[in-house]
Amino acid sequence: MFQYRANRRVHRWQFWLDAGSSLWLTGGEPLFGAPLFLQSWSDRLWTEADSQQASQERFRCNIFDVLGRCTERVYLCHSDLATGGYEQTGPLLPIVERTVGST
Repeated sequence: MFQYRANRRVHRWQFWLDAGSSLWLTGGEPLFGAPLFLQSWSDRLWTEADSQQASQERFRCNIFDVLGRCTERVYLCHSDLATGGYEQTGPLLPIVERTVGST
């Protein structure tokens, strides 16, 4: 996702693969403790709650940014099971289910 966002290109269609993956929350592998280097950081300890909040904000920004680069349609691809055989319950699935259920 990072490379696609960095390229800043717009496409008519997008194919979002593996919609159930937990990697949608991070957009890839985040840099550990990156917010600690911001000038606005208050010198307090970095907690798990801070990590979760940062992940949610990054998820929201990534989704809105990528959606804004699509002019016609997004195709979602989803498998109930990951390659390791376990059930996928990533953060994008509840949003998709609510959206599809409301139509």
